[in-house]
Amino acid sequence: LVKEPCLCSADVYPVAPSPEFISREYLWLLLRSQGFMDYVARFSNRANIPKLNRKQFAGYAAPIPPLDLQHRFAAIVESIEQQKNRQREHLAELDSLFASLQSLAFKGEL
Repeated sequence: LVKEPCLCSADVYPVAPSPEFISREYLWLLLRSQGFMDYVARFSNRANIPKLNRKQFAGYAAPIPPLDLQHRFAAIVESIEQQKNRQREHLAELDSLFASLQSLAFKGEL
């Protein structure tokens, strides 16, 4: 999900949403959804990275809710992602503290 113009390889289809129909965030989440991945898998014979041609990509029928719901959905997802990031940071801090305690314990310094 880019916020400015950028370059991409020839294997990538740059997709720009029509803001009057679909938000950038909703489209991004839609293209990362299990439903889209299942659709892609039907056409792909590659093991690791699925590949669609333009016609197959354009043939994906997606639910497009009203824009206000798309924006609310995106805000909820963003909030959850922030919470997940905080949890990962706390877990890393706990891992570091545990490793420090282990080190002290094995040295007999506790």
